[in-house]
Amino acid sequence: MIEFLVINKDFFINNKEALDVMLRVFTVLITLGTLCWTFFSGLKTFKNYTLNKKSEQISRLIQLFAEENKIKRMSSVNALAGYCDSLFNEIFLLCVIENNYHIKLTLQNALCKNGKKCYDQAIKLNSFYVRILLGFQNNKQNGYLCKEEWDSLIHYHKELRIDSEIYCKSQIENNLEIHDYNDILQYIILASKIIITNLKFKELKGLMIVLSDFHKKKIIIKNIFDCIFQNNIYRHAIIKKTTFTNCCFTRSNDFYDAKFNSVRLIKSKFKKCEFRSSHFANSCKFIDTIFDSCIFSESIHKGTSITNSILKNCKLKGAKFYNLSNAQKSNMINCELHGSFFYECGFSKSSYFSSNFLASEFINSSFRGLRFCRCDLSFVVFKKCNFENINFAGSDLKNVEFVECNFADNISFKGAKNIETIKDKNCIGFDSIQK
Repeated sequence: MIEFLVINKDFFINNKEALDVMLRVFTVLITLGTLCWTFFSGLKTFKNYTLNKKSEQISRLIQLFAEENKIKRMSSVNALAGYCDSLFNEIFLLCVIENNYHIKLTLQNALCKNGKKCYDQAIKLNSFYVRILLGFQNNKQNGYLCKEEWDSLIHYHKELRIDSEIYCKSQIENNLEIHDYNDILQYIILASKIIITNLKFKELKGLMIVLSDFHKKKIIIKNIFDCIFQNNIYRHAIIKKTTFTNCCFTRSNDFYDAKFNSVRLIKSKFKKCEFRSSHFANSCKFIDTIFDSCIFSESIHKGTSITNSILKNCKLKGAKFYNLSNAQKSNMINCELHGSFFYECGFSKSSYFSSNFLASEFINSSFRGLRFCRCDLSFVVFKKCNFENINFAGSDLKNVEFVECNFADNISFKGAKNIETIKDKNCIGFDSIQK
């Protein structure tokens, strides 16, 4: 035992400097730990203090908002607008039920502008209220919400802190029976505006986007499913690398007449979407875009250009095209264009397969480098059109009428049907074509 103590004493003497260093390091670590604990404790205390002060401020503003004096209410509204993240539930509902127009407008603008933090909540509410709206229309209790979703909506209403919202708490538990159809629609509209103003989403499904402004918005790399776009403004918007599946673009409840102005669709895909009676105007551009099983019936296109795009299994019955420029390097497969109208349109380097142009009309249009393969061109009228390098292989040309048209080189009717029924009136170069 004595020898052990002597050895350890010698060890401490010989390594005194090393032990001093270790002791200093240990002391520094304890000091740093103490400082960190003090710092984070102070930070936590400051955070709690800030939250308490914020809660007190919100409580005072809520009390001020509850006053009947209009001036006090307006002064509180401007301050409340700065707490959209903390009072999202209350402000969201106030934007609908508030009777004062100026208060409502102020809150709506603030909510849309500062809605980034509550973006996911806006999407969730839009989805909930869309299904409640569908249930409202079909007399279905609780809409089409499952129990978990319904409980979530009840909890959302129960958290409200502004007195003017209290009546909503009892309404939600009453299966929204006394909710007005227009109120539900207003909730959907407000959620739509928050979603489109911020455009943070990567994917949307089962929503209804209403009365929103897409002006100069860039929708890039998004996936959108089963959505209805109604009464929106589409001006100078860019939609790029985005997929729309089973969506409907409308202007009213009759599912028609959406208006697109100077919209660019680039490398996007639309599948089973409806653009019935929609208007495309002011140089809309479809570039490298695919339309699969879409409906464009009775739609109107003015100054639209289509480049490197594909239309497959689409319905364009009765569609009207004016000044369609640069319809080039695009393919049309198994499409329905019965009774369509084309005026001053240009088609080049494109192929049309198994499509129906029955009783359509082309006026002052040009066709260069086209293939009409197994298409139905029965009773089609071409008036004052120019043809160059055209192949009608396998197409039905029954009672096709060419009026004052100009036929240049490489026009082929080889394999076409009912060539003998073709009618030409004052055409140039038609008689020299080998049929």
